[in-house]
Amino acid sequence: SLENAKKGDLILFTDPYFYNSHTSEIGHMGLITFNKNGIVTFIHSTSGKAMSVAITSMSDHYKKRFVRVARVFP
Repeated sequence: SLENAKKGDLILFTDPYFYNSHTSEIGHMGLITFNKNGIVTFIHSTSGKAMSVAITSMSDHYKKRFVRVARVFP
């Protein structure tokens, strides 16, 4: 769960174009950088004009697209 996510966990999202279609197909991912007191940030690549790497807070946009957290290294 997002509440139990740790720094280094993968955070998985649906594709930004399909988040209203009730799919759980993964279309974007990031790496948790911070999770404390309900504040979660993650690093990920951006698309569009920016095309960069960004550290982002869990906004409503990402909360709607959130699928799950995956821990690769315990």
